[in-house]
Amino acid sequence: MLLCDIGNTSYHFLDDKTEYKKDVKTFDASRLKEKVYYISVNVRLE
Repeated sequence: MLLCDIGNTSYHFLDDKTEYKKDVKTFDASRLKEKVYYISVNVRLE
C-alpha cells in the first residue's frame, strides 16, 4: 500500500516502512503503477 500526503510544495510518500518526498514541480504522478491512498491540502494536485 502506498500512502501519500499532498502538500503545497511536495508529495510525502510512505511505502511500507520507507518514507520519501518528491517536489510537486518535478514529480510526474501519472507514472505511479499502484493504487495510492492520499490526503491533500492542494486540490490542484489531486
